[in-house]
Amino acid sequence: TLEGSELDKKIVEARNKRFHNLKLIKNGCEKTVQNSNNVIKNSHNEVERSRRAHLRNCMEELKRKLVFSNECHLNRITMLHILRKATSTIKSKGKSIRNLYKRECEVKSQNAQVKQRLMYMEKQQQLLCSKYSMYMEKRNRNFSECSINTTSSEESQLDDRFHSKALLINKLNINKIDNQLKSIIVSKCNSPISTSSDSGFDDLSNSTDHKYPDSISSRPISLLSSLSQLKKSNVF
Repeated sequence: TLEGSELDKKIVEARNKRFHNLKLIKNGCEKTVQNSNNVIKNSHNEVERSRRAHLRNCMEELKRKLVFSNECHLNRITMLHILRKATSTIKSKGKSIRNLYKRECEVKSQNAQVKQRLMYMEKQQQLLCSKYSMYMEKRNRNFSECSINTTSSEESQLDDRFHSKALLINKLNINKIDNQLKSIIVSKCNSPISTSSDSGFDDLSNSTDHKYPDSISSRPISLLSSLSQLKKSNVF
């Protein structure tokens, strides 16, 4: 029995020691948890304070940059007013940026069209210049040809006129010579026979009213042969 009681005492003591150790461990954990919770709370508070300070600075900066109406007093402007004004200004700025982008695209397209039009007009100008130069060359060529033709036609007309006048003068001279020779022949036939056959020609050569060629007076031929020769040879 004593041994049993001692064993029971030993068991109880060991059990009590175990519970005591467990209590100590539990108390230590609670302390560490409490300390960690305090650290987390402190850091959270610091972060929150810094966030609020940063937000306050941003609001003040927005208040300086935004343009409010005259009705609103700067002292009565709240955070909600600042945020609404900021959203409206952002929307208006975005709309103006989109309009500017559209306008830029339109200007670029117009610039491209103008460049194409300019290139087309330059090509047309080059074609017109080449056509004008060809036309002027052709015109000058035609003008030179016309001038040559007119000068040649004028020369031919002058030649024709001169030739016709020469023919008329030749015919008139031949007719005069024929008439004079006929009159001389008739006068010689009516007059007594001359001693020499060249007396009629001497009269012709000595006459001052008419001048005849040297071939008529130089040859000692008869009147009929000289008449036939004068008719055949058109001296004038």
